[in-house]
Amino acid sequence: MSRRFCAAILFTFLFWNCNKNSGGDPTPPPVSFKSTGIALNGKPINSLDYNTDVVPVLKFNFSSAVNRSTVNRAFSFADKNGATVPYLVSYENNDNTIIIQPSSNLKYLTKYSVKVSNSLQSATGGSLTGSVSVNFVTKIDSSRKFAVISDNALLDLVQ
Repeated sequence: MSRRFCAAILFTFLFWNCNKNSGGDPTPPPVSFKSTGIALNGKPINSLDYNTDVVPVLKFNFSSAVNRSTVNRAFSFADKNGATVPYLVSYENNDNTIIIQPSSNLKYLTKYSVKVSNSLQSATGGSLTGSVSVNFVTKIDSSRKFAVISDNALLDLVQ
């Protein structure tokens, strides 16, 4: 082989390996992430939880840190009729955990659902694989509805 031919092959090989599109890109493509667990008032969630406090605390754990700007768009909190429930959001575990809590007391003996859509994104731009849903029913109001009266007063009232 001639020197020119070898030089041309070497030059082509170097040019091919040094172009912009070959490896070395410092930003990897976004990786999807998933829900790793949900807790309602500190206990693992069931398919439908009953007797839930009227100010529940829901903790959603994810495999990656979430992008905070996508949280309000991705979460929905509603009652059985679809009425939106205002809620507060806080974060733990380097933004891998999102805490949702209603901003005021919920209604007694009412079904609620909290849903997380796949529009939730990780801090690196990845999407949530699948959606997440939590359903629960608040407890019954056990406060007294009538004034307490003595046994004699009750007997007089009945007669």
